[in-house]
Formats: sequence, structure tokens, C-alpha cells
Amino acid sequence: MSLLGEPLMVASVALAIKRARDRRRFRQDFHEYSQVFPSRVAGWSTADLCQRCHVAFIPAGSLGSPEAQAAPVPAFRALVATVAADLRSRGLLT
Repeated sequence: MSLLGEPLMVASVALAIKRARDRRRFRQDFHEYSQVFPSRVAGWSTADLCQRCHVAFIPAGSLGSPEAQAAPVPAFRALVATVAADLRSRGLLT
């Protein structure tokens, strides 16, 4: 191998291992979060993001909501929290 080939090969293998570990950890963290906050995960998973106008929205009819709900991306967490609170108040999820 060349002088730069071996270090690049070692770095690429190390990066692949790190990404696999991170992916596994993120998946496990999400699973634990979904066990604690199922209503927030339900609200988050039904939401869509418009890449053109940068607005997050929850379509009408999803999660039993008669109208669509939209919010700018910085307010997305508040939208999900609002939907989750509504789901909990209706007794659909905890």
C-alpha cells in the first residue's frame, strides 16, 4: 500500500465502526424515549416537513385531528408537545 493508503483505510474503518455504534445508540435512545413519551412520538412520527417553505405540519385527519396543524421549524417542538397534550387529554395515549 502507499504511504497514505494505510492510514486512510484505518480511518475509514474506524469511522464506519463509530457510525454503526452511534446508529445503534440513537435507535436504543429513541426506543427508550418512545416507551416514556408515546404521545410525543406519535405526534412526531405523523409530522411532515416542507423543504420548500420550512414549515412543519401535521396533516388533517391524522391522530384524530379534524384540521391540519402547522408551525415554523423552530416551533416544531411546541407543536409536537401540543399534539401530545391533546392526545393525553383525550385519553388516546399516555
